[in-house]
Amino acid sequence: AGSRRPRSRAYLIFSNVPPSDWKNIDLTETYKNDRRHCFENCERTVIKSPLGSGYALHPLLLHGITPWFSAKQGSDSSSRQVAYFRPLLNEVQDWLKIC
Repeated sequence: AGSRRPRSRAYLIFSNVPPSDWKNIDLTETYKNDRRHCFENCERTVIKSPLGSGYALHPLLLHGITPWFSAKQGSDSSSRQVAYFRPLLNEVQDWLKIC
């Protein structure tokens, strides 16, 4: 299973808490444990895409960026650009529906 499944289960903590109280929940340990679980149990997938292309990932997917490598230039991150977009949702609790 991909990392979004364990992560979505981890964030079920919100399902029994009113959205107005979510700001009081400390997810530090949940997040650390979740990342550890994913890195130890989920298969790593490398996405290779041509220069200038883009791709979209599930919003709850655990992701990282490895060092940029160009066959022509070797290790060079000066030409790499990364942008993160979050879904525009009407209500904060709509994040639970993404799970």
